[in-house]
Amino acid sequence: MRQRRRLPGICWHKSLERWYVTLDGKQCYLSGRLERTKAPPAEVQAAYDRTLARWLAERAVMPEPVAPEPTLDELWLGYLGAVEAGPKYHRRGKPTSEIQLIKDACRQAARLFGTEPARDFGPLKLEAVRAVFVEMGWTRQTISKAIGRIRRMFRWGASRELIPAAVYHALQALPGLTAAEHPHADQKIGDVADDILEETARHLPPVLAALVRVHRLIGCRAQEILVARTCDFDTEADAGNGAAVRCWLFTPAESKTGASYWIGPRAQALLLPLLRPDDQQAYIFSTRRKDGTPRANGRGCWTTNTYALRIAKCCQKHGIPHWSPIAIRHAAAEEARQKHPRGLEAVQSRLRHSKMSTSEIYAHNLNVLGREVARLLG
Repeated sequence: MRQRRRLPGICWHKSLERWYVTLDGKQCYLSGRLERTKAPPAEVQAAYDRTLARWLAERAVMPEPVAPEPTLDELWLGYLGAVEAGPKYHRRGKPTSEIQLIKDACRQAARLFGTEPARDFGPLKLEAVRAVFVEMGWTRQTISKAIGRIRRMFRWGASRELIPAAVYHALQALPGLTAAEHPHADQKIGDVADDILEETARHLPPVLAALVRVHRLIGCRAQEILVARTCDFDTEADAGNGAAVRCWLFTPAESKTGASYWIGPRAQALLLPLLRPDDQQAYIFSTRRKDGTPRANGRGCWTTNTYALRIAKCCQKHGIPHWSPIAIRHAAAEEARQKHPRGLEAVQSRLRHSKMSTSEIYAHNLNVLGREVARLLG
């Protein structure tokens, strides 16, 4: 019988008097200075569980085979292996963003209950995971989809006879998140003010700061700019127009409608240092570690979840009013409506909407126009 892979254990650093675990050749400390005890204290064991679960999740390291009566860590890592190996979440031979969304959802469950038997995971524990999503500032729609991804993990486990089917069915009993249970449920999505956006960008890493600013100038969907590559920008699309200021044309590789966006001079100035003529298939806004190596997330670019999460954490840390990436698209729409004489037509052309009624949803601030009408007619 094949032996299961041994996981790194907790060690004691004699000179520093700290508990640690060695992962990828680096020491990850689990405590401050403590007196040595025969066994690691409970808080050290908890820190070890969280650190190891995160390490396993990021690398999709799965103890093989998935044992009978698996822990939640073993169940979700087995599920992740099946997801990454199967064709369902791949398009044209490349993994889709859904894989990272599955990781984002299941990782939180593993951090809380990873060492416990998966068969003991019930509606109350799922509710505790959902409370973490609420605390992280996720929207009700995002939370609902994340809970669905966790449930699908248990459905997969039941289909492989790793856990009783009753465990999956019990998770269906948890009702949906109500508006009263979500602190931001009554807040309508609006545009983010440019000064708030710029204040946030000043506290973000350079790549994310550039992403936020470029996203604001283009006004495209978040998913479209996150997967931008050098080959997606046609710098000669406006060459035959004869205009003094030439625009680029941005055609995202992954688009909801297959739209293309015109890029003006301000966005071009931000994009030029990021373009990679030597590797035109590489993501412009890539996810890389501090040492420059890419993260092992299967794609190498930000997802809509991780993008929104970084912004939410930055706003919370620095006391900035909370906003989400969708607010950037609303801001671009409102700017086009107020500053261009064509109004809603300018919104429709900038955001590439197929229907004018959709543009009306995004450009919703009528205060300026209402004030002018009142001056004239009121």
